[in-house]
Amino acid sequence: MTRIDAFSSQEREAIKKEIKQELRHEGARKRLLSCGVLLVVALFVVVGPIIYVSAQLAKTGFFDVPVLSRSLYKPTVPARTVLPLFGSKTEDIQRVLGTKVRYDPTTSQATLPVTEAEITTLVQHAIAAAPPNTLPFPIRTAQVAIDPTAIEIYAISPQKNRDATVRVRFRPFVKAGELKADVEEIAVGSLLLPKRLGNLMFSAFGAIVTDAAAEQVGNIGRLVNIELEEGAVKFIIVPNIR
Repeated sequence: MTRIDAFSSQEREAIKKEIKQELRHEGARKRLLSCGVLLVVALFVVVGPIIYVSAQLAKTGFFDVPVLSRSLYKPTVPARTVLPLFGSKTEDIQRVLGTKVRYDPTTSQATLPVTEAEITTLVQHAIAAAPPNTLPFPIRTAQVAIDPTAIEIYAISPQKNRDATVRVRFRPFVKAGELKADVEEIAVGSLLLPKRLGNLMFSAFGAIVTDAAAEQVGNIGRLVNIELEEGAVKFIIVPNIR
């Protein structure tokens, strides 16, 4: 039986040409889609870290990032408000501390209790007397709160569009006669710093407190231990031989 072809040779050629064009168009669409996906991935890889870093900087309050600072910055708050001893100078505090030393002849050690208000007063005077370039950032006010588990330093730093806050919590300890600190938390605005970075920042900021305390204790003797209680710290000292 003879097969009757429904399409002429010209029609078959036209169909083949149309199929080839459709295949080329489909390949072009796939290549365009692949390029679009690669572009989105590239933008995410490049822009993503920039957005992340910008968001972290905005949380600190020390950097003014458009849109992000207003929505992400939340100032930290202290555990409680500690007021300095108004009208007291550094020399006044030193004289008071000298009268508070209690010597125990059974241990040949002395105890020096210092309240958080006295430390706050010393710190504020130290900040006021410090040359501006020696502080890690401008400090309007600072306070020190003490509880049985840690010492908290809280500072307010004036910035261009807001007041930025810094809160540091650390556990003091004594090593080889020197006052050291185990940093538990450093919050800059609403950003909690990783412990390693927090330790670096403490060496610049928290040292304002530890150095002030070490100076006062050094005038009496060698530090051997430290004890925390609500609102005060006790330094255990081996007095200098006079």
